[in-house]
Amino acid sequence: MSRVIFGVSEDFLGTAILSLRRQLGYSQEKLARELGCSTGAVRQWESGLRRPSLAAVERLRQLAPDDETRASFTFKSEISNLKSAPPPPTPAVRLPAPGDDVELIRYHNDAAEGLSLLYECAAAGHPGAKALLKAEAERLLRKGTEWRDLKYSKLSK
Repeated sequence: MSRVIFGVSEDFLGTAILSLRRQLGYSQEKLARELGCSTGAVRQWESGLRRPSLAAVERLRQLAPDDETRASFTFKSEISNLKSAPPPPTPAVRLPAPGDDVELIRYHNDAAEGLSLLYECAAAGHPGAKALLKAEAERLLRKGTEWRDLKYSKLSK
């Protein structure tokens, strides 16, 4: 389950940390020493299982060798300043009722939150976010329509 930190998903942040570490030629141990944390923390950040602290993200940003890499560690408030963007639509959060599949509801809520954040990044001018939002929206709509049509075609037989 990917959450969002500073306006960026943990998965993206994890990939950015891994990419920065490799770019610097650091092992997980060396990066952990630089950041004053455990190797396990770095491993969990890179895999998206845990989020780094604000101080760790700022330190990662300082370690970045160029502006493009530093942009991966730009905070939400700074992304919002890139361009005035309308607020993202509020995702339709579902609350489980007795007997509901809680895991399924969690997936729904995570997907809704992810799309909302992707919209926010695209509206703020984040590179690649608009294209990714379009591709994901088209894919979800296509698959959802196919499966819904399949469901109803089986019911009518």
